[in-house]
Amino acid sequence: PYTTLFRSEITNLIGSCKVLDMTKVKTSIGKEELEKHQIEEDDFLFFKTRNSNFETFLPDFVYLSEEGAKYLNSLKIRGVGTDGLGIERNQKEHPTHKILLGNDIIIIEGLRLKDVPEKTYDMVCLPLKIKGVEALPARVILLD
Repeated sequence: PYTTLFRSEITNLIGSCKVLDMTKVKTSIGKEELEKHQIEEDDFLFFKTRNSNFETFLPDFVYLSEEGAKYLNSLKIRGVGTDGLGIERNQKEHPTHKILLGNDIIIIEGLRLKDVPEKTYDMVCLPLKIKGVEALPARVILLD
């Protein structure tokens, strides 16, 4: 998976993480889908979507909509991860990225969540230390 760090410290990548089952979502995760889950301030959320059922790239992968990003920002979450290769798809001017990163919300993309049940885990995300880049490859571990 790739992690996007924006004015963040490594301590923000260690702590509890909620895996949310979004496998019934067809296109995008918006406010309506998010409101079905108990999301609290400082949460780190991983979205398990239908993307997890495929080993190859899906051009129509499930993504977080601009509306969903605004909602998560209003809740002041710590970070978000997805099993898609991007947090957004074909959105003009990348509003989801801008909302999240502009508010220091960490993004992790390309997670493998196929066999991970919905619940809260202890998370350790270890990005490679590379200077002068905005995205980093990382190893993410969930502990039960």
